[in-house]
Amino acid sequence: MTRTRLFCIALLMMIVTVCAVRATPAPFDVVARFKALYTHEWN
Repeated sequence: MTRTRLFCIALLMMIVTVCAVRATPAPFDVVARFKALYTHEWN
């Protein structure tokens, strides 16, 4: 159970990191997106 759970978590983390690296050309874009999302949510 623990091995399969750890494997699934590691696989999901790898997929998320790969998708994030491919989707965002620069980390500043991520910061700007998060700032825009937070401002939109608060406003």
